[in-house]
Amino acid sequence: MEEYENLPRIGGLPDDKVKRVVLAGGAVFYNDRNPEIPLVEVLLVEADKYECEEKLSDKTYLAKIGAPQVDTVRFGTVFIGNRRTRQIWTDFKGYRENVNFSFDFRNNEPESIHFGAKNQDGQYYIWKSKFSFDAISDKAVKARFLRSPLTKLTTDNGVSVLIPSYEVLTALLVPAEQSIRSKLIINPMDFIVNEYLKSYRHDADSNTYVVEYFGNSKQETNLSFLAYLAMNEISRARISKIYSSVASGSRYSPKYPVVLPYHPSGLNIVCDGIWMDNKTFLCLRVTHMDLPRDFNLKEESEREKKPIEKENTPVESSPKQQVQDFDIDDLPVTPENNPNPRSPRVYIGSEVTVGSIKDIVSKEIITKESDTPIKVSDNKTDQDEPTIKEAPNNLSSGDDQNSQDTQGTGKLNQVEKTIDNPQECIDESDMFTKVIKSLSLLKDDENCPLTDFLYIDNKSNRSSEAALCSFLYKEAKLANSGTKWAYKEYDRKKKIFKPRGALVLELLLKDGERVYLLEIEQKAEEKGFSGLMFHPISVILSASDIKKLLLEIVQLRGRFRTKNGSLQAVDLESVAKSIPYTHYKDKYTKLFVMLFSKMIDDINNEFY
Repeated sequence: MEEYENLPRIGGLPDDKVKRVVLAGGAVFYNDRNPEIPLVEVLLVEADKYECEEKLSDKTYLAKIGAPQVDTVRFGTVFIGNRRTRQIWTDFKGYRENVNFSFDFRNNEPESIHFGAKNQDGQYYIWKSKFSFDAISDKAVKARFLRSPLTKLTTDNGVSVLIPSYEVLTALLVPAEQSIRSKLIINPMDFIVNEYLKSYRHDADSNTYVVEYFGNSKQETNLSFLAYLAMNEISRARISKIYSSVASGSRYSPKYPVVLPYHPSGLNIVCDGIWMDNKTFLCLRVTHMDLPRDFNLKEESEREKKPIEKENTPVESSPKQQVQDFDIDDLPVTPENNPNPRSPRVYIGSEVTVGSIKDIVSKEIITKESDTPIKVSDNKTDQDEPTIKEAPNNLSSGDDQNSQDTQGTGKLNQVEKTIDNPQECIDESDMFTKVIKSLSLLKDDENCPLTDFLYIDNKSNRSSEAALCSFLYKEAKLANSGTKWAYKEYDRKKKIFKPRGALVLELLLKDGERVYLLEIEQKAEEKGFSGLMFHPISVILSASDIKKLLLEIVQLRGRFRTKNGSLQAVDLESVAKSIPYTHYKDKYTKLFVMLFSKMIDDINNEFY
């Protein structure tokens, strides 16, 4: 028996003897057979022999696997049929292993872009000569993978490290708990907090997050993630993008989850990947990461709960160097092919090591009825050093929950205006109302590509409830440009101003596409402004994108026209493609359908 035959089969892959390499993970799909486990589309390419060496061919295989299986079907892993081998494909130009990166998110916030994105110089981040999807002959399928998100992390010296969201979800959130990852895709984040944590609190005196689990204690990586998810606003804002990026639109269209690290202030990783140039690194596999250090962590439990004591026994080898025989009736691990009800509950464990845990997590378990801490000794291993990639060695149970249906889109309602809190003011102008009415009609039209739309505020929060962005008066004042234009009302004596508003909508189209629409609130004496439909540089319009866009519009004073009066595509830093449009007196439906078509064509032409 070959070595790879000791590992569980992946039922979504073909049962043959063909060698294939996992080249990419793409969109996420709804799972009819098991709604609790979303499916991830993956691309495998056959490795053929040319003379004495193996090369990737143009023979591809598309498969959909359960989200928990991402631990096994990672970038570069080599399969023989539906069984994984120990081999990792590294035959890429510029491929390097065990590259260390350190990120300070206080200086450079994490962003989301896509595989087909361009940098500020107009060049593709991903070089076609080094990593390409040209093996995919179907243009629609190729576009799906090119639209799949990348998490862009930037070092202090300006190196862009691009990690597929597929890999960030696997390696940087909760590597020890696959079921949480599935739930993050199909449920709002507070659902996960309420399911796993019985209680949680922030002890400000000791700068400590204290949590109590339902049931048995989890691993340190879970403790860290759940504590920050429950109590840290930065972490919550980032993780909320996972569900918000996939929750709307048709249930059966491809979705592209935006996944950002939950670490508030910084992150250290060791990874393997490809250098595109001296300032861009495509990370294919994270092998090691540190937990956040912003707060100390402690686990709280009931007195009768007995902790499992760890022994200081020497470890002969790293866990990754031990191959386990899996006694599970040799069943395929997949929700799609399920001859036995146990099979979707058994998954391969994570290959990512986590370092510096002893500096972060307190090894004391606090009891509610006693102040005497129960000591738990360390079981030291080589995990502080990144290990060489090996076959998965452990199993993890995946408990799953039902997904929640997307809520409907609300109408733009009249809200009482208060100058004391201008951010909450909603101005139901006639023009805004017509736009919303037209979009609501189009959303219900089966022949229109629009499936849903969401309101966006300055913090990039998505909602079906009406909301406006506010133009940045203070920032405009600092930039010494357009300060008067940025506010709608201003009381010089009381020094109270009401900023001008902007209606910013995320328009969700069929096949997982999304575009954005911006309308400018006008003052009483103004005739109005042209609207703008656009596609941002990042996959999901972020708070920093919104800030850039609004400030640039302030500097332009809302003008999208040339001196001769013709509309022009405005050159904005946060916008990849844009189409200004003139308002009509009555209906906007035909105009929007035409704009949707143009934007989709522009997006498709953007990809190489």
